[in-house]
This record gives sequence, structure tokens and C-alpha cells, in this order.
Amino acid sequence: MQNNNIIPKCEFWNIKQASSWLGLSVDHVYKMTRAGKLPHIKIGGRLCFEESRLRTYINECRVEPTNFTNNSIRKEWQNKF
Repeated sequence: MQNNNIIPKCEFWNIKQASSWLGLSVDHVYKMTRAGKLPHIKIGGRLCFEESRLRTYINECRVEPTNFTNNSIRKEWQNKF
């Protein structure tokens, strides 16, 4: 008999592990979760963070550098400073 309802393995981190991985203080991670800015779940009143969701969150926050290949844009930018 094959069991099709196997729960996939995922790793959950507590707030200290998540804050360490993110490079943020525990207090800041609490503030971000209260503001609804950081993906998390509550299990028995404890905050839990799924590694894969945090990785996705970080990738979505990524800001790519502006491409200054256009000379007119480069000159305009340089003149401002």
C-alpha cells in the first residue's frame, strides 16, 4: 500500500535561529513579524520560520544595481554629485 499523504520535510527555525541567519537582532525580527513583513507561522504561541520561505523573502527584497551603460544617464547622475 502506497501512502500519498506523506508530509514533505521542511525545516523550521526559532526566532534566534532566524535572526542569526538574517543578520538581524531578535527584537527587529519580532518587529518585522508584528508588522506582517516577515513570513512566519505560530505554533503553540511560538514563532516559527520556514527556511525556504525566508530564502524566498530575501530574494524578493533584492535590489539590483542600476545599469549605467547609457552615457546620458551616467553624466546626469554624476552632475548631481
